[in-house]
Amino acid sequence: MDVRSYLGQLERQENRIKQKKENLKYLKFRAFNISSPSISFDNIKSTNTPTSAKFENNIDSCMLIEEEILKETFELIFNRHTIISQIHSMDNAKYINILFKRYVEYKRLDEVAEEMGYTHQYVVLLHGKALSEFEKVVEDSRQSG
Repeated sequence: MDVRSYLGQLERQENRIKQKKENLKYLKFRAFNISSPSISFDNIKSTNTPTSAKFENNIDSCMLIEEEILKETFELIFNRHTIISQIHSMDNAKYINILFKRYVEYKRLDEVAEEMGYTHQYVVLLHGKALSEFEKVVEDSRQSG
């Protein structure tokens, strides 16, 4: 995995968690907004009665998704801590600020430039240098770990 993908994993993980939470919200809405059953002669005569109600399936799905969200949240917390520690282990304060703002706070480089009081082109240049330095940090941590 290249360095940009490695750093970008935090945002991807966070987006997956948000999407799962939205899906969970939808399923909970569906599970707890149950319409009353319609009773007809055909329904009473039918021998094919379902073994569980649809809402029970939704509740089971909700529980599975909640477990996934919890697991992925713990992974995100661990990865976030690891990446922040690796960024902070660098020596250049400008590189630290740029990488932190870009990959931990998910800001665009033009936003980073504005916050730091630099031109966009200068931040793009520093970002490239910071990624090269960060790659060395990651390689060192892989060799020592």
